[in-house]
Amino acid sequence: MVITLLTQIDSFRYFAYSSGGVWIQIIAIFIVFATLIILFCWNEMAKRVPYNYILLTLFTMCESYFLAVLCAEINDNSAVLTVAFLTAGMVSALTLYAYKSDYDPSWGTGLLVVISAAMVLMLPCLFFSATWEVSSYFFTFCYLVMYGIYLFHDV
Repeated sequence: MVITLLTQIDSFRYFAYSSGGVWIQIIAIFIVFATLIILFCWNEMAKRVPYNYILLTLFTMCESYFLAVLCAEINDNSAVLTVAFLTAGMVSALTLYAYKSDYDPSWGTGLLVVISAAMVLMLPCLFFSATWEVSSYFFTFCYLVMYGIYLFHDV
């Protein structure tokens, strides 16, 4: 929702690049790192109910503002929608694999599923996006595979 506001409404985009918006970005980055340090260094804060909700809410709000400013800077709605499509597709593919798999997945099968899903998800990008360069496709594919491996490892 924050990304939509900053990419579609010009007044929000202008505010993001004003001096007040830049200060909010700097504060948001510090809050993101502070919440990560608190959550990783003090495990009891991550496990106590009111504190972990507050910290994760702060992290999510600041990270969404920071990503919204980055998406507004790109100013290319098709690129943002492509990345959203690829992310949702990878999550859906791994979720489907987890539900339909009858055995405990190993790294070999998981890597095969991740790379296959990334290749299938990149096909519409190759056909419908004529403005990207070859390096953009390569790096997008690499990031998509890294994201899939992270999801596979995390589950």
